[in-house]
Amino acid sequence: MAAMKGMNVEEVQTFASNVKGTHIETVQSAITACLGNAEALQWVGPDFNNFVSNEVADVRTKLETLVGSLTQLATSAETNAQAQDTTSAS
Repeated sequence: MAAMKGMNVEEVQTFASNVKGTHIETVQSAITACLGNAEALQWVGPDFNNFVSNEVADVRTKLETLVGSLTQLATSAETNAQAQDTTSAS
């Protein structure tokens, strides 16, 4: 079996669109729900304040980085699909 070179441009464009749309929206909804639940716990006092300001804030930062990484992944896929489309057209 011969190795394939090139790409299915439409498939890569669909992947990028799905990541930038549905997949990122799903991740953002999960982040909002999870961290919102953490911040709404029936817990009062300095331990809770530390929990929110340290743990929840740390997780929020990491999850925002995840969303940024997914966006970069989709953008890279789009760029590569555009390059392939341009190359194939010439």
